[in-house]
Amino acid sequence: INLFHPIQWITNSFNDLYTSYVIFCILLLSVVILVINVFNVQFHAVVPSIHCSRLALISKIIHPRQVIHSIAHAVMGMLVAWCAAVMTKGKFLFLSMPCTATTTESAADATLHTCLNEYHLFLLLLGAFMGYSYSLRYLVNNLNYLPFPAIQQYKYLRFRRSLPLLAKHSCVESLYMVRNFCAAYYFFGYIPRTWIMTTMNFRADSNLPPLDTVAGLLDLSLLYHSWLCGLFLLMTWYIAWLLFRIFSTEAHHFPLQPTFAEEADQCLPKILNSNPPPLLKFLALQDLMFLSQYSSVRRQEVFSLSQPGGHPYNWTAICGECLNLLSDLTQKLIIQQEIAAANGRLKQPSAGDLTQSFSSPDLQLTGYPDEPHPVMVVAKDAKEAAEPGSFYMWLQNKKEQIK
Repeated sequence: INLFHPIQWITNSFNDLYTSYVIFCILLLSVVILVINVFNVQFHAVVPSIHCSRLALISKIIHPRQVIHSIAHAVMGMLVAWCAAVMTKGKFLFLSMPCTATTTESAADATLHTCLNEYHLFLLLLGAFMGYSYSLRYLVNNLNYLPFPAIQQYKYLRFRRSLPLLAKHSCVESLYMVRNFCAAYYFFGYIPRTWIMTTMNFRADSNLPPLDTVAGLLDLSLLYHSWLCGLFLLMTWYIAWLLFRIFSTEAHHFPLQPTFAEEADQCLPKILNSNPPPLLKFLALQDLMFLSQYSSVRRQEVFSLSQPGGHPYNWTAICGECLNLLSDLTQKLIIQQEIAAANGRLKQPSAGDLTQSFSSPDLQLTGYPDEPHPVMVVAKDAKEAAEPGSFYMWLQNKKEQIK
């Protein structure tokens, strides 16, 4: 950066873009972003994961699937840091460098030996540390959860609104990660440095202070470039995560009736009554919500009768699935109410009793409007369960309205 000669600075920057190593770094960064997006697709969830205890969180961290996620992100972070070091040039360019002459040896003898460039090693380990930290935050903060927006907006508006907050969060998070890594490198930095020097037959440059000391870590140029490297890594990964979230939760209109026979599996009643991926199921339910609130034309298609025969196939399929979802939610609420009412003092109901009570004929629901409404009876002793709350009664009223 040369603020006193901006034209020369811009010209040199454009000239560097056409060099072979910068083009290779851009291609490598594209591959890294592609791999990050693959992990976003594979690990996404439409229901947030709530860890009830620290032991449950630790067991989730050491799960093989999460271990693979963390190792892959550490490797990707190291690749991003290598690209940043190569494009920065200067003292961060290579892992090795010629040794500088000391007072006891000549310059010709010093150039015969190769020394370790600890600045380059520092950036590589910083990238791996940030990648692993990002993976842990991805798990702990439920970044894989896809919340559906209550108010629909254009994709560009959602991205523009979230970008300033994303940049601010990346700046602060990069600062904290550099601080944590410097503390870790101060105590354990000699381990990777000694291993690399032994493996690759490098020597330590005695004219430069080691970076696992206070004098080495107080290098302002090193701290500034480390913060920029972390900011670049977090911004690119968070932008990929944000775009995936925006495009995944965009409202999608499913056809109610197939135009061709090949499109039968893409219709709304078919998707609701099948077992598609959870994200597709949530998009179908979101489309059903918009249909019931805003689209009178599509509502007519729901209540239309088949020709010939005059059967309400669309309404029967949609209504049956909605009633099944409400029944499952009601069952879960009753189980949680009984556990909360017992409050740990009484014996919790067994799974067999609950299955038997909910498989009784009084709880069987059908989707035909001519049949009488079902009466849900859950007979429990007063010492074992409490009366259903107002939310349960509200669910019952909604179920009767759908019927």
